[in-house]
Amino acid sequence: MRVKRSSASIVVAGCALLALVACGDDSSDSTGGTLSGTKPGAPSGAGTPTSSTAAIPNDGTSVDDAIAALRTAAGAVSEGRPFDLEREEEGTESVFDTAVASGADEFQVLVDADGENVRSQRQVDNPSDDIAKLDSATVDAADALRAAGEREPGAQFDEMEIDTDHSGVVVWQVELIRDDGIDVTYRVDARTGEILGTGGG
Repeated sequence: MRVKRSSASIVVAGCALLALVACGDDSSDSTGGTLSGTKPGAPSGAGTPTSSTAAIPNDGTSVDDAIAALRTAAGAVSEGRPFDLEREEEGTESVFDTAVASGADEFQVLVDADGENVRSQRQVDNPSDDIAKLDSATVDAADALRAAGEREPGAQFDEMEIDTDHSGVVVWQVELIRDDGIDVTYRVDARTGEILGTGGG
């Protein structure tokens, strides 16, 4: 996913992970999936933002609001197909930053925090190669997010993207934050809608 975090954040995340490993004796959840052990807002990588938005800690973004944002962004672009969604901060306001494909073109669509209104949109100069993965996807992003959300009632949305797993299957990777603050990533088959498991796959 588009990573927008500072180098110092890696140190913080590393310390948090070390503390988590030192305090626990089991790194798997009750469904057999591997958990990342990060709390909301705990950075997990480094990078340079590519727009004026910056990743923000999850402050209670519902799965329903994220689904609404996907539908709104798709409707903002002719034949729009969202393939990446995350929460961002634009100035002092939270927005959904959505990458939407229209044919071979890519648009960045910013949708307000309740998922109902487009704040801005622009065509991206260099479209992502992830757009090609949509060719084999019969399950859209909103349906994949809904399927993952049904597995984690009460969980909050963090981010999602289309990807290819280790076996070459095109999947939706949906990252949610459980009530206890632990991140869990679901892999949803983009062709069948089946939940293939949790973790990076």
